[in-house]
Amino acid sequence: MAASFVDDLISVRSHRKLNLSELLDNLPKQLTKDVLQQLRAAVLECDPELIPQQETAVSSLLVAVLDEQSPPVRRHLALSVLESLCPQYGLEEMLLPLPPQQLTLFLQALLAQGTDSPHYRALLDKLLGSLEDAAVSAPVKREVLLYVTRVAESREDLLSREDVERVLKQLPGWLLDCSLFSSPRLLGVSSVTGPSSSSTAATGSSRFRRSESAQAVSELDGVVSQETFTVLTSAKFYTGDQWLNGAVFSVLGVWLRRAVSLHYTDETLVSASKKYCLYLVDQTHRKPVHPEDFELQQLCLVEVVHTLDLVCQLDSSQVPEVILVIQRLANSHLLSRLTLGTALLEFFLHHGKAVLHKTDDSLSQFFLGPGSRAWLSPSNALHVVHFTLRNLAALCDVGATEKYFPALLKIFAWSPQQFKSQFLSIVPAFISAKSVVEVFHSLVDLPSLTAALLHEREMMGVPEGARAKRQSSVHIGSEVHKSMLKFVLRDISGIGDTFDGVAKFHSLIADQVNHPKVIRCSEHAPDLLGCYLKTFVQYGDSELASRLLPAFMERLSVCFGSRGYCERLRKVLADVLPQLFRKFPDVTFLLTSEFVEFLSHTSSYDAGPDFFANLVWAIGEFASPNESSLCTPKAVCDFFEVLELLAFELLSSQGLLSERRTRLLCIVITSLSKLAVRSQDLVARALLCLSKTGQLCNSCQVQGAPLAILERRVLELTAIIKHSGAASDILTPPKEEELKRRHEDLAQLPALVRLVTAVTSTQE
Repeated sequence: MAASFVDDLISVRSHRKLNLSELLDNLPKQLTKDVLQQLRAAVLECDPELIPQQETAVSSLLVAVLDEQSPPVRRHLALSVLESLCPQYGLEEMLLPLPPQQLTLFLQALLAQGTDSPHYRALLDKLLGSLEDAAVSAPVKREVLLYVTRVAESREDLLSREDVERVLKQLPGWLLDCSLFSSPRLLGVSSVTGPSSSSTAATGSSRFRRSESAQAVSELDGVVSQETFTVLTSAKFYTGDQWLNGAVFSVLGVWLRRAVSLHYTDETLVSASKKYCLYLVDQTHRKPVHPEDFELQQLCLVEVVHTLDLVCQLDSSQVPEVILVIQRLANSHLLSRLTLGTALLEFFLHHGKAVLHKTDDSLSQFFLGPGSRAWLSPSNALHVVHFTLRNLAALCDVGATEKYFPALLKIFAWSPQQFKSQFLSIVPAFISAKSVVEVFHSLVDLPSLTAALLHEREMMGVPEGARAKRQSSVHIGSEVHKSMLKFVLRDISGIGDTFDGVAKFHSLIADQVNHPKVIRCSEHAPDLLGCYLKTFVQYGDSELASRLLPAFMERLSVCFGSRGYCERLRKVLADVLPQLFRKFPDVTFLLTSEFVEFLSHTSSYDAGPDFFANLVWAIGEFASPNESSLCTPKAVCDFFEVLELLAFELLSSQGLLSERRTRLLCIVITSLSKLAVRSQDLVARALLCLSKTGQLCNSCQVQGAPLAILERRVLELTAIIKHSGAASDILTPPKEEELKRRHEDLAQLPALVRLVTAVTSTQE
């Protein structure tokens, strides 16, 4: 009955969508190939979130997979369906009685199951026990080891220290005790029959006896191997323990990292890992018979260096011996292969101090060599970025991020969308007392760096004779222009914060402004600048801020990027300005002359209206003895005079009726009033300015919301200043702790009530 029901479902496949629940509820006892194919199709069409829990169907599929009399194709289909149905409740309990060889068939299903089952711990203990059981074949141990490694990587808390030690104790034997002869035949490894264990090597002894059917393994250059088997040893057919040996090396780094985190020090593990890796280094010096094996040698070298790094972290006494090998590798490979170069640098960063190695020299060779060209290759760029992230603290300690940030920024300028999230973590490491202004200019100029990289790539591979002609076509022919381009494309910091003639350089590359790469960089560069400014506000000081703010004012009118970039840049700078003054109020008086000069030119307002207005507000708010001990009457008077001139200039301008100008005038007279109450000699001049502003408001025939706000502000400020006793309290902002106390202290209420009454009565 059930079989006919399934047949009916199959026959109407073209008429309606398959119902997975119906198929699972009516599975026949004998799962034929057609039924399994139909079930697999239904699973693939079903939303993974809607796959039903069906314990009976899972049990039937398990039986089908374990049926050794069934054809391999049918067993494979059953296993594929089972893996697609997971997670399924109760699967772990069904798998628990199985022997390790059968259990390995379902390791992929277990990965999909997760680790929440109450029976999972018992299942994991059984798998760990199989690694220690001499009766379990090497191919089975290989499958279990790879599974446990994936579990350890995904859930570090799942394996206890005892669990990790059970695995670590097995690794030395698997690395060094391995057959030096080929298997007499190809070992069969099937996804449904499990790893073959018919050969002698797979079932116990780790050595073959010499025989006519067992050939000795050889090195990649064809010479018979005499010492030990490694992943760089060649065999006609690999034995089970040789496959296990390769698997162990592939996951050795994972387990050594766990050993380092657990402070597990075992001389056997350290010795075996070091011996295996050093032998691999020797094997890489051999010239392979097959050219494609050269790439295998280089990849193994990268893994060897990382592994030796972990070995030295486990046992620092190994550093003097190992670093001699690392130095030889660095002399021959640091500049030739970027992936190996980053691994070597990582070793030097971790252990160079122990043997007085000059890590700075190695870093310089790398970042001025392959590191500076990494932007040309996506894979190389990815390696450099990941290397920087992994070793960010160590690179900061030796000053590398501060020194070589121009080379790193090339990667972002060329591929901003791919690496933005990583650079948001890296950019704060660029900042130091020496580099803070240079980093700012570099971040602002990221789109121009992209344009320069486009020119650089265009010049690569062009013959010398044609290069001059090509350069003249993009207007970069003179020595001055070449020096500008050279500065933008520099790989090392400290040459200068910026260069004279930035605007001229922008005009030279103006034809690149609409290039897709420049547009993309212009879209993402402000995010990096925002990250930089956030870091500066958190960790900077007044002295650094006094060096940075002049750069802000300079770059308001000098920027290069696609449409909208300059506006976004100015908005970012305007938004951070109040935060800088609030965090570093001393900067108000450290840069008095610079601010007065900036505010005295209306062109400054045209370059950045919001920045200009925020600066006017900040001066009124923070040019106070309450905010900074550097406050002097002369500085207050200088600020007042420039704002007074600005106010009268706005009052006499024809564009006052514009909303933006009216808003600025409102901010100016407010700041003027604040400055006036801090010096009694300025009160009369402030009242005169307020009076002129009020007269202008009354004379305007066109009324609107901005003008109404301005008129109300004039009345409020006039009333406050005339009440000299209260003016200082309300227009000179108190400290934050004083502000909190004022709301709690009832003794302050009468004064506040009298002040509010005076202001409201004046308005009426």
